[in-house]
Amino acid sequence: MEVDCLFIVATLLAFTATQRIFNTAVFVEYFNLLALLVFFIGSFQLSFRQIIMSNEIDKNMIIGSIVLYLLLGLIWTIFYLLLLNVYPDAFNGLESLPWQENFSRVAYYSFVTLTTL
Repeated sequence: MEVDCLFIVATLLAFTATQRIFNTAVFVEYFNLLALLVFFIGSFQLSFRQIIMSNEIDKNMIIGSIVLYLLLGLIWTIFYLLLLNVYPDAFNGLESLPWQENFSRVAYYSFVTLTTL
């Protein structure tokens, strides 16, 4: 799993560098978002397995549960950003900006929705 995470981080950095150098915004934005999504889902699976394998409730299990909650919010944030890139009018009140500029607004929406549910 560690090799996969390093590969995803390296891929994400390469796509970001490519975007900055060549100004190929649309193509690279989707790959950046998909790489982040794969990274967050992989981290979620790894954390989930560690919590499930734990036999007793201790400090690590509680912290792991908080991490799972945060990763779940980030996963939904990436889904919402992908949706916003494909359908710019999908959300009322959000402008169609590059995902880096919309990340905080969409993350706020994601965590408010997750907390409400």
